[in-house]
Amino acid sequence: MKTNSLLGLAIACALLASCKQSEMKTEESVATSTTEESLSPAEEISGNAKQDKKTSNNLSSSAAVEKNDGKHKFVRTADIRFKVKDVAKSTNSVEDVVSQAGGFVVSTELKSDVNKTEESKMSEDSIVKTTQFTVYNDMIIRVPNTNLDAALKTISKEVGYLDYRIIKAEDVALQLKSNQLAQKRLARHQQRVEDAVDSKGKKLNQINDTENDLLDKQATSDSALLDNLALEDKVAYSTVALKLYQDETVRREVLANFENAAFRTPFGTRLLDSLKTGWYILEGIITFALNFWPFLIAGLGVYLGLKKYGKRRQTAV
Repeated sequence: MKTNSLLGLAIACALLASCKQSEMKTEESVATSTTEESLSPAEEISGNAKQDKKTSNNLSSSAAVEKNDGKHKFVRTADIRFKVKDVAKSTNSVEDVVSQAGGFVVSTELKSDVNKTEESKMSEDSIVKTTQFTVYNDMIIRVPNTNLDAALKTISKEVGYLDYRIIKAEDVALQLKSNQLAQKRLARHQQRVEDAVDSKGKKLNQINDTENDLLDKQATSDSALLDNLALEDKVAYSTVALKLYQDETVRREVLANFENAAFRTPFGTRLLDSLKTGWYILEGIITFALNFWPFLIAGLGVYLGLKKYGKRRQTAV
C-alpha cells in the first residue's frame, strides 16, 4: 500500500514537470514569433528605401520602350543630367554601352572649369598652388530605338544623383504617310504633264513653262522624300543628350618660388659677367674702327704733310 502511494506521487510529479516544460516551450515559440513579426516592418522599410534610391537613379521609362504594333512610329528623344563620381571614367562607360547597343556617339565635350586658384608660401624656395575645378561632359548619343530602354538602364549604374530626366516619344506615323502620299501625287502629276507635252506638242515658251513647273514639282517631291528619310532615321535611332558632372575637385601642387632672393644670381657672378660684357663691347668698337683703316692712314698722311709744310714756311720767313 505504501509502495503504491509512492509510485502515484512520482507519476504526479512527472506529469507536472512535463506540463511546465510544455508551457515554457509554448511561451518561447510565441516570443520568437512576436520578435520575427516586429522585425518585419523595419526590414520592409529598409527594402523600400533601397528600392526608392534605385528607382530615383533609374533612367529608364515606359516612353523608351519600343512597341511594335505596326500602327505607330515613334521618334524618341531624351535629355538627362546627372552627377557621377568620375566624369572621365563614366564617359568611357557610356561610350562602351552605346557601342554594345549598336549606336554611335555624335559629340562629346569633356571640359574642366577652374572655379578658384590661389598660391600660398610653403617655404623660402617653394609655394603651394591650389586649384578648384569642376569636370563635366556634354554628350549626344544615338541608340537604336529597340535598344534605348536597355541602354538607359545600363547607363543608370553610373548615376550618383539624378538632376532631371526628360524622355519624349513623338508619333510620326501620320507624317510619314502624308509624305508618301505627297510623293505619289507629285509623281502622277509629273507623268501626266510629260505625256501631255510629248503627245500634243506646244510652243517653245509653253514647253519651257511646263518644264519649269516639272522641275518645281520634282524639287517638292525630292524634299518630301528627304523628309521621310530623315524621319525614318530618327525613328530607327533615338537621340539622347547626356550632361555628366562631378563634385568640385581640389588639386594641390608644389612649385618653385622664382621670385625668392635665393634664386638670384650671386653678386660676384654678375660682376664678372659685367666685366666680360664691357670687354666684348670694347672689342666691338675696336673691330669696327679698324674697318676704316684706309681713312685713318690717309688722314694721318695729310696731317703729317700739313705739319711739315708749316715748318718749312716758318723757316723761309
